[in-house]
Amino acid sequence: MASMNLDLAPASASGSDPASVGLSQANLHSLSSISLVDAGGVSSGGLLEQDSWHSATSCDEGLEFLNPPRSPFYAYASGRNSPYGEQTLVLLRSLAARQGLDCCSYALAFQDYFGDKFDGYRDVSTKDGEKGTAPEAVDTPAEASPHIASSGASSRLEVTYELAGVIAGNLRHAMKLAALPPSTAIAELGRNCHMPNALTSPLQIVLHMEHRARCSVTPSAPGSAAVAAVAGAMQTMYAEAVRLAIREGGCCASRSAYVGAVMGALAGVAGVPPAWQAAYSQSTAVAEAAGVLCRGRSQVGGA
Repeated sequence: MASMNLDLAPASASGSDPASVGLSQANLHSLSSISLVDAGGVSSGGLLEQDSWHSATSCDEGLEFLNPPRSPFYAYASGRNSPYGEQTLVLLRSLAARQGLDCCSYALAFQDYFGDKFDGYRDVSTKDGEKGTAPEAVDTPAEASPHIASSGASSRLEVTYELAGVIAGNLRHAMKLAALPPSTAIAELGRNCHMPNALTSPLQIVLHMEHRARCSVTPSAPGSAAVAAVAGAMQTMYAEAVRLAIREGGCCASRSAYVGAVMGALAGVAGVPPAWQAAYSQSTAVAEAAGVLCRGRSQVGGA
């Protein structure tokens, strides 16, 4: 399978604001990471034999892209996205095609992808999105996207945002747990893919990696050198952070996808193992869509 070949050069003209260029690259890395890592966790999602996992594996060897897959949740081939990841893919492609959220275009793309020819699992969010009905609850941020698209500018949009608007609380909780080993924190938070721990547990893993990176920096280092040292340490932690998310079992595709997205934005994709890129069936398509979207947004921002 084709590997991810990211074009990291923003489309903005030379002499652009470095902060804008950096933001464009961070967006590209995050968009490219979230779908890749989601696919990595699907093949082992739902395996709950924690003791055997922890005794048989370390963070240097993972349970990502198992082939044959061992997940009891879905009969999905290794390298395919989870149902939530498939929703993310549809949204990414629509955003790239329209250079923004065109509600009608996205609703049509959603209907087309999850229509009669779809051979995967349709979760509650997918079924609601197909029917155009408002959700009674939004368990994960990924589930909010079809409802945002279908509601457009109506009052239902406010309801959807309210249902998914717990990120600030999740972040504060994750910050309190940052120094704990992720296995300890996730045992407290839970292993499902629902709010609030759908965001709290992956944020805790990322903050834990940052905590470790900060602890590795010489205390006497000047501010700019310390920031650079932390950033450099984070770049080496990408695969470890994702594996920490996957190794805890449960709905680990959702958890690892958010870890991958945030780590990609913070540390780039240099730490993504080439074997993961080769194992992901949509590597080239995701890289192209993410690149188109980010280059287009850079042009708009520089106009």
